Amino acid sequence: MLIILRVINRLKEFSFLLFAKVRYGNRFLIGRNVRFHKGASLVMDDKSRFSVGNSFFARDYFYIRIENGNVEIGDNVFFNNFCSVNSVGGGILIGDNCIFGENVRLYDHNHNYMDENSPIRKQGFSSGKIFIGENVWIGSNVTILKDVSIGSNCVIGAGSVVFRNIPDNSILLSNGTIKAKKG
Repeated sequence: MLIILRVINRLKEFSFLLFAKVRYGNRFLIGRNVRFHKGASLVMDDKSRFSVGNSFFARDYFYIRIENGNVEIGDNVFFNNFCSVNSVGGGILIGDNCIFGENVRLYDHNHNYMDENSPIRKQGFSSGKIFIGENVWIGSNVTILKDVSIGSNCVIGAGSVVFRNIPDNSILLSNGTIKAKKG
């Protein structure tokens, strides 16, 4: 019975990849050994592109939304349950060998709020880029905002909101303190 369930799950993963490839064509690029578990969702407009390197694994309910943007994910990247990647007019680049804890959110845009007499939803967005270097560990419940660069070999503590650049070889604690990694 367990073998049958595994086969069914693999068929579901394959059908997600096949559907995305048919729907998005050469704007959806995937490497070898790419797996999306149950509940994965990809929404892109005609101006967007999504690419994933080799050995990518996303657990349950991974959500990607790209509008007029580009999301590029390197090799050997893991996303835990309930993560989302949201690109609206900017771009998100994730390097090789990164690990994302549960419920991580990436947003390369913010709502504009310049006219207090106009509803926020009618004021549009401002977009930027997100860059995450290689060998980065993002803890659970982290939110990463636009115009942020996280250097290579970093650890981002659980519950952090990343709104500024983090240099290579650093640890961002959930209270906002940045420490240099030792060794």
